[in-house]
Amino acid sequence: MQKKIGGPFIEGAFTSGMQAAERLDTALRAKGTGTLVMAHRGGYVYGRENALETVQKALAARADIIELDVRKSRDGILYCHHGSVPWGIMAASFFGLLTFAQIERLVGKRATLNAMLASIPLDTLIYLDVKDFWITKSNLKRLTADRKNITIMPFGDFPWLKRLLDSGKVVLLTR
Repeated sequence: MQKKIGGPFIEGAFTSGMQAAERLDTALRAKGTGTLVMAHRGGYVYGRENALETVQKALAARADIIELDVRKSRDGILYCHHGSVPWGIMAASFFGLLTFAQIERLVGKRATLNAMLASIPLDTLIYLDVKDFWITKSNLKRLTADRKNITIMPFGDFPWLKRLLDSGKVVLLTR
């Protein structure tokens, strides 16, 4: 039986706070400035949230960190979607009951996590905000095992973004 997020199954899949801090410090040293720029929801200030085209625009604007919201469809596809506030987020929490094709019929084309990761350079930090309870450690490890630039944050850990912004080391990309 597969265990779900919220239980002990995910130990080792999420990035520890220390690992995340080390990655930030390494990126800051490499950049040579005191601040990194984060494209929240994949850089939604440039277009539709968590879309491949939007991420490419954020990268062109020199974003240092790409934050993506990850969900899982009933047929096992990991895809990027946040949902508008507040109703879209509530509706998206039920998308795990639908196949990926059904989700796209409801909300339009979505980028798979696999396609999104393939489009982001290895020297760009990636924060994956896991949104669904049914995403397993093996789902994440299969896609992220070869990438050392990925930080995986647990479902419902909203304070991580506030801590990051309050540190002064990261600012959100805005228009």
